[in-house]
Amino acid sequence: AVPHRPDVLRIAAAHGFAEVGPLLAQAVADEALEPGRRVEMLEALAALGTDELSAAIDQALSASDEVVRGGGLAVLARVSPARFLPLAAAAVGGRSVPELKSAADALTRIKGPEATAIIADAVSRMAAGTLPADAHLEVIEAARGRHDPAIDARLDAIAAAPGDRLAPWRAAVHGGDAGRGAEVFFHTAEVSCRRAH
Repeated sequence: AVPHRPDVLRIAAAHGFAEVGPLLAQAVADEALEPGRRVEMLEALAALGTDELSAAIDQALSASDEVVRGGGLAVLARVSPARFLPLAAAAVGGRSVPELKSAADALTRIKGPEATAIIADAVSRMAAGTLPADAHLEVIEAARGRHDPAIDARLDAIAAAPGDRLAPWRAAVHGGDAGRGAEVFFHTAEVSCRRAH
């Protein structure tokens, strides 16, 4: 177990205290820590940029929890896009929604034909009905950001599904993160009803 509170580690990292690097890496590897917290620790380590980052990414990518693996993909995409791309292709071909979402989100920021091909594959899976519905929105956002005529045409065809008047909005029905939504709704002052009332 991590000997320090994750919030303290995250704050220390945000203030540039490189000494917490080993503790952050330890938190990433800690299976007893909630998966979202482990991802936060990896993000903090990435922001800090200490020597432990590479091993912590590897630890996250091999974690038993798919949320942690997804977090590992997101960080890897920022620090090593070339290493990320084959893993993103595997995530798009897989069934893990957190990994697929992370890969699609990261692909929005990576240019080049290999990234475009991975997104095109995800759109093809979506059209075939083999892509998990919970990841459709992220794939659509990544695909629309490519401005690729072939991908756009495929998305338009999906959105114009005959007999389904809701097809253009169907992706918004699935997915999301209820826990994160509740956190924003109840604890984020910028979206609070009290601001307007």
